[in-house]
Amino acid sequence: MLTAENNRIQVQFDKIEEAEWEGHKGFFIYISATSLVDYDVENDFLYRIGSTIIDHGGKQYEALFSETVKPESDSSSVVFRQFYSPTLEDSIDTLAIDIYVKPTYYIRKVVFHDLKDDMSNVLVNDLFIQNVQVDNKEIQLDIFDVHHLNGLTVSLRQENEDIYPAYTRTTYDPENNRLTASYEFTKTIPESFTLTLNRLKLQDQFWHFTLTVPAN
Repeated sequence: MLTAENNRIQVQFDKIEEAEWEGHKGFFIYISATSLVDYDVENDFLYRIGSTIIDHGGKQYEALFSETVKPESDSSSVVFRQFYSPTLEDSIDTLAIDIYVKPTYYIRKVVFHDLKDDMSNVLVNDLFIQNVQVDNKEIQLDIFDVHHLNGLTVSLRQENEDIYPAYTRTTYDPENNRLTASYEFTKTIPESFTLTLNRLKLQDQFWHFTLTVPAN
């Protein structure tokens, strides 16, 4: 398999190139990455290939250097390469390589603009509101997130001020990281409104892909 992806990014094998780096003989592996969503592929992600590769014969190759190169012609893709030593064995046809991508775009304070009653499937910064229900002074939300939802706080943004609910009722499902919540305010909720959801903390996220690539 020469490509792999999730719903955020795609990684693709480009080539293996014999090379020498600081007196070490070996080879570079080139991988390209393409963002599948509206994030900066160069600045919103960190990339690396596994530090060690073991071929089918049991020989081990160690990573000594890596760098990211931004192609001038395609702003939606980036190429990163990693140098391994020693030189590849001629008898090896394929290598299994591990690729790790870390998204760095997550923020604690996530703002949802122009929400309305009976809205569904609203996504901002990978924080997902599945359903919005409004009843007079009360807002009900079904929320999923890639970060732990324990400690999440919600405020209503009005006239450049954050208004916090007078009463909050929540049910948390840790197995699915789902929060069902009801927030009651002291004033009637307007037809269109803005909510700020503040994550208590961010957990490091890593995406792991494995590619089987030709060695020659």
